Amino acid sequence: MSKPKVLYIAYWGAAEPLGQSLILPAARKLSALGADLTLVTFEKPADLERRQETRRIRESLNASGVRWLPLRYHKHPKVPATMFDIAHGCTRAMLTRLKTRFDIIHARTFIGGLMGLM
Repeated sequence: MSKPKVLYIAYWGAAEPLGQSLILPAARKLSALGADLTLVTFEKPADLERRQETRRIRESLNASGVRWLPLRYHKHPKVPATMFDIAHGCTRAMLTRLKTRFDIIHARTFIGGLMGLM
């Protein structure tokens, strides 16, 4: 039996406290249990500027067999920024789906769920 292909979308950043405590451990565990996992997160600009931290997260996920697609989080103006993030997340997920036929889509937060629904 082949590995289940999972797309995990989180409208949080991997470098944020919730990302560190909820998203990354879950992604690593799912991969360890045999999932072929692609993780999409939304990183705040200040977190993306911390290149050593971003590199550490990427190396850790790569070592666990997780593909990471960090997208930039937009905050202002609130509604247009969120709509842009949803469009960007959906577009990246669809482009990724062209390469990988996902069996499962898991989303965290309401916004992540909207992207996964598309």
